[in-house]
Amino acid sequence: MLHKTLVTLMALVMGALLLVVPSQARANFFFAGELDRGAFQGKGDDFPNDWPEFPDDFGAKARFGYAFGDVFRLSLEGGGWYLRSNTGGRSDHMETYGGFAGARFSYVYGKILSPGIYAHIGYGEAATLPSEGRASYQHGPMLNLGASLDLVSIKYFVLGAHIEWNAMHLGARKDLTTDTLQWVNWGAHIGFGF
Repeated sequence: MLHKTLVTLMALVMGALLLVVPSQARANFFFAGELDRGAFQGKGDDFPNDWPEFPDDFGAKARFGYAFGDVFRLSLEGGGWYLRSNTGGRSDHMETYGGFAGARFSYVYGKILSPGIYAHIGYGEAATLPSEGRASYQHGPMLNLGASLDLVSIKYFVLGAHIEWNAMHLGARKDLTTDTLQWVNWGAHIGFGF
């Protein structure tokens, strides 16, 4: 079910990109990769009071899309993410992964220091994988809000850093109840236009 949803989401994003492609000289397709560190914030209304100690975790994201504009740049994009984190300092860990689509708006100040904001919606799965016992899987819609600062920002190359807040609404499944998983992640990104 999750795979069909991700394929459908990506097909819709690509179709939307092709419909809105403008015919201006400052427009281009791009591909970007991200490496992240993050912190799960618990479930539900205890965020942000339970800020955890920095866990041993890592994440990665790939996104693609179409960007247009010169000084003010709008990017329509989609992609996928993966984040793994230890939970509570035990040997248990949690993994989240899925697909997303959204937009990014940035101000290009010369070739350096290009600040931006972005928002994505998507669908993903959260897997709790204990060292003993049975693994549990829940899935649901995801929301992502973030800010970025590109240190190098030219038409065909971008290098920068980002920080973002994520929330995933986990649907009920077997003996697991409905809940909301929240996390913050930060990292570096690199992108190439063509």
